[in-house]
Amino acid sequence: MRITNLTPESFSPSPRTSARRVASLLLVACLLPVQNLPALTVTSVTSDNGLPALSVQWTDSAGLPRTAIMVNQSQTGTYQGPGYLRQLTYQPDPGTNRVCTGTDFIQGGTDEFSGDGFVQNHTGYDLNGNDDFSSANFPLVPGTTTVTLQGTSHAIITYNMPNYQIGGTNVPTTIQWFFADGRSHPIFAITQDARGLESTQQGNLSADSRSPYGDMAYDGDGVNAYVGGASYGDTFKFVTLAANEVTTNSGWKDIDPNSIAYAMQWANPATVDAEMGHVATLPITVYDQGSDSRLYPPVDPRNTSQLNGPMLTDESWAFQILNYQWPTGAPVPITTKRLTWGANFGRVGGFDEYGDYPDTPYLNITQYSQHSTDPVGEALLGDRADGMLMAYSVFVVFGTHTGGYTNGTVGRQVIQMQNVTHATLSASIGTVETSGPAGVGSASSATISYTPSGYDPTYSTWEIAATTNAVNATLALTANYPLDHPVFVINGYTSSQLPTSIAVGAGLTNAGVNYFATLDTAGRRLWITVNRLVTNSLNLVVNASGGGGGASPPAISSIPSGGTVGTEIVITGANFTGATAVAFNGIPASFTVNSATQITATVPAAATSGPITVTTPGGTAQSAASFTVLAAPASLPIYTNNGSLLNGFQ
Repeated sequence: MRITNLTPESFSPSPRTSARRVASLLLVACLLPVQNLPALTVTSVTSDNGLPALSVQWTDSAGLPRTAIMVNQSQTGTYQGPGYLRQLTYQPDPGTNRVCTGTDFIQGGTDEFSGDGFVQNHTGYDLNGNDDFSSANFPLVPGTTTVTLQGTSHAIITYNMPNYQIGGTNVPTTIQWFFADGRSHPIFAITQDARGLESTQQGNLSADSRSPYGDMAYDGDGVNAYVGGASYGDTFKFVTLAANEVTTNSGWKDIDPNSIAYAMQWANPATVDAEMGHVATLPITVYDQGSDSRLYPPVDPRNTSQLNGPMLTDESWAFQILNYQWPTGAPVPITTKRLTWGANFGRVGGFDEYGDYPDTPYLNITQYSQHSTDPVGEALLGDRADGMLMAYSVFVVFGTHTGGYTNGTVGRQVIQMQNVTHATLSASIGTVETSGPAGVGSASSATISYTPSGYDPTYSTWEIAATTNAVNATLALTANYPLDHPVFVINGYTSSQLPTSIAVGAGLTNAGVNYFATLDTAGRRLWITVNRLVTNSLNLVVNASGGGGGASPPAISSIPSGGTVGTEIVITGANFTGATAVAFNGIPASFTVNSATQITATVPAAATSGPITVTTPGGTAQSAASFTVLAAPASLPIYTNNGSLLNGFQ
């Protein structure tokens, strides 16, 4: 059963939200009616533009259904080739569907960017003047579509383009889309691997990234509302200031410091309450994102404003939203829904010295300039990182704009990513993962450190390695920094069965109500979404099943018939390795595991007669016979030589 009467935004308070406000939200949630909804599904369909596709249906954080139509990657490149999000349907209000379809932007006879998730790259310098390379342009890029994970509550669709080219150079490209019950917004994860260039071209490619790239009618099919405004965040938050319809004469500001990169656009709020955005899974201080606007005159917009306009020049935006779509001539409102991402030149394939910028100092060709650390007014002089392997992830967000650019649907997802940085993960059973694959596809061969420890930015998940298929972990949150429906991944889970029990807090053990779980036997992973807003520390306990190569359940073969409090007894049986608890008729006892077949336990003071239980990662065993707690033997009085009592008898 899942809550159905709250929007996803209702459970995403800002860091300044009071404890009373959080408590009231949770109280309202507890009082709402619930209903059963189907599990996540992935089925083959034909999209509205006649292309083979996959339909993903899942449940968002408000317990409402969402559907994404994902066009398949063309295996031959003979039709609109790349895999991408063609259509997304959600409920801005319970019972009211909003269908958002790619806008079929047409250029040169092809339907370019008619959805979201296209791959787009430019090169910094090309002698032939060819600097625009896209998965949506002819010749179309062949590749494959694979459902890498299809579980009851989690799914991954992989698009692989091993022959994607930038400037005639092969740069293998992999995209994954991750969906999870309880999480409203899917993740777009991309890897572009230029490491092969180091031997052939010395990494001299200098490409940027604009992926995911696309046009979606986020205002709803057929509405075609004028654009109300746009905002992006790199090291500051840029936002247009038009009340209803933005034009080239509109004012703007870019003065609020920012830590999570994002790009967003919203419709004229007088027409429809709708917006769309992309939100990074990592802070910009950890992973540089956004293009370097300081290369272009007349102004570095960061930490400045022009409240009465005019708008920034198109090349001065750190993210491409609507800046290249303004019509020439009079400043008129526009309806374009273009939205892309951004990464600086050199992020793919290293840096090529920028031949058209003669004053730029020579840079190592496997590096690129990180715009977030460049000094203001000094282009391409900041800290640099290896630009041969690019891998990053962003949330693809659809929702309502009520609350504005800081507290609408996109703004609240930004807040969620800020809140992640205030959380810590620890484990008493299992091991918190401190590093892992750098990304999807070929990036899985590289390793990154997790920041914070345990947080994997690829799917925005908390990662723990199981100990014999068991986990006892705590996600500690800072006050007023809640996490909405966090997702855990238990790595090294080898059982072919779901655990005997999963608890996401004391007594919260009901699948489909307290959590959603997917068993990934091929990847030896267990995916768990917590089905609520988490406001305090959360204890995750996984007690494993004994089947399919996992830890076998324990068995008790014999126990003593009785014993006194404080004495040690020997329990014999099987599969005691890794035992986590011994109890005498429900009273916990101290114990030592001597071997897989023997445990020594001390009879606890509060024990009463009854069965003994032993708990291990494989399950819990109970003795067939009862253990009798015996009274301590009576002591005889002991006298000293002079006749006085020695042991306290009267």
